Amino acid sequence: MDSIIEGNKILAEFEGYKYYPHPNKDAGWRKEKGHLKIGKGYYLARTHKDLKYHLDYNDLMRIWFKFKNLDLKLDINKHQFLIQDYTDYIEDISHCIPKYNIDYVFGRLVEAVKWYNEKIKIK
Repeated sequence: MDSIIEGNKILAEFEGYKYYPHPNKDAGWRKEKGHLKIGKGYYLARTHKDLKYHLDYNDLMRIWFKFKNLDLKLDINKHQFLIQDYTDYIEDISHCIPKYNIDYVFGRLVEAVKWYNEKIKIK
């Protein structure tokens, strides 16, 4: 259960949501820009346990399309291994979406976003 919660948190942050703790009047997962909307607009969930990427293919596919369409802006001469890793993630996840259950796809996307956060985002 903890790995699911951690995975959901990673995906929410990747999607641009930030968690605001309880003493805040607007506590929960929300985006900075705009006013609070109920639903998927700016407000995502109240607590970590309320995040549902591991249960909802609609939520998960938003992450997939964002990851798949990243513009890495890497120099092919300097970063060929990173580009190849990214390509491998795209191919693997593309193939597993129609074949495997949501748990497996969720795990692969969490792994891919962790890789992005560690290897690309910091550059």
